[in-house]
Amino acid sequence: MKKILSILYCLLFINPVFASSVYKELNLSRDSEAHANKQLYEFIQKDLNMSPEQLKELANIDINTIKALEVDLNDDGVNEIIGIVYSTLYWGTSGYSLFILQKKSDIYDNLAYMINLEPQKAICVLNKKTNGYRNIIIFGSSTYKFLPFVLKYENKHYINFKQIKSLEETINAY
Repeated sequence: MKKILSILYCLLFINPVFASSVYKELNLSRDSEAHANKQLYEFIQKDLNMSPEQLKELANIDINTIKALEVDLNDDGVNEIIGIVYSTLYWGTSGYSLFILQKKSDIYDNLAYMINLEPQKAICVLNKKTNGYRNIIIFGSSTYKFLPFVLKYENKHYINFKQIKSLEETINAY
């Protein structure tokens, strides 16, 4: 009964808060954009200094193992790329490594540092900003529980700012 009441409370009172606070919702298990996939693939290839053949043979990475989407995180008119690579090279006990790529001149820089997520969960890009970049909520895994984390932009990278443990923290993150 307590669980049912909790679900009803979230549906009735929290969803409206989320709806007005979310800039864009991303789902990397369901959606991707060809241009973003290509950019992330090329970033991985350059970062690992491997040919497409080596990536496929050694890490089972090709364009089809990448899911990425574009979103402008800092309102500069240039989309950043948020994505994951479905490969054991980028998977651990807390999920898949998240990439947040920002174009600088003609190269991309990864703004995500040691961030893991469960790709079957939505990524919420928020209206609220830290240091000029939108905050992001992702779901990571801890002892097989999906826990939300707030990512904030600090020192030129997105970091796991805080694991959300309560309803009040969730509301304050927005």
